[in-house]
Amino acid sequence: RNRENLRYIFKFYNREYLKKIDPEVLTKEVININCGNASIYRQMKALSYNITILEKIEKDYEHLDCFVASAEPNTIANILYDGKYKLNQVGKAFALDYLKKVGINTCKSDSQITRLFGSNRLSLVNNHIATALETMSIIKKISKDTLISEIEVNSLLWQFCLPRGANICTKNPNCYLCKLNHLCNYNN
Repeated sequence: RNRENLRYIFKFYNREYLKKIDPEVLTKEVININCGNASIYRQMKALSYNITILEKIEKDYEHLDCFVASAEPNTIANILYDGKYKLNQVGKAFALDYLKKVGINTCKSDSQITRLFGSNRLSLVNNHIATALETMSIIKKISKDTLISEIEVNSLLWQFCLPRGANICTKNPNCYLCKLNHLCNYNN
């Protein structure tokens, strides 16, 4: 239901409308349907600028699909969060999520998975917590070895570690549920 409400609020994502509308108006309307967050005003304020940047990408690459396929996903994410086509209110994790949602086979690091790979759990790295680069490298290797897409591996691991997901390898893990506990350092 909120998806339809959002389509209406954003005038079916009409870019000209969104570039001109007062961000306060959008913010109030989104909050009224209980879809807001702590950054909603900043996000709405960034819309006009971000649409202009996306239009520049379209002009330079003929289509957004051509742009996202023009380099490795990590490179595209860097460009969107800190490069030539920097989008406001978009960090690297969000840029990688965007790429995943438009069909690019990629993964991203998050605190749950970095903890899982760390020396206190599966010990796939030497440090207590894996770095973002180590995490992405491990996910890519699992993907290659299993012939499962990076997106699926990333999603499965994330669900495995998420309290509102499988609720197994959370901050306070439920080791009795885990089929990997014989490989884990948490209780050993």
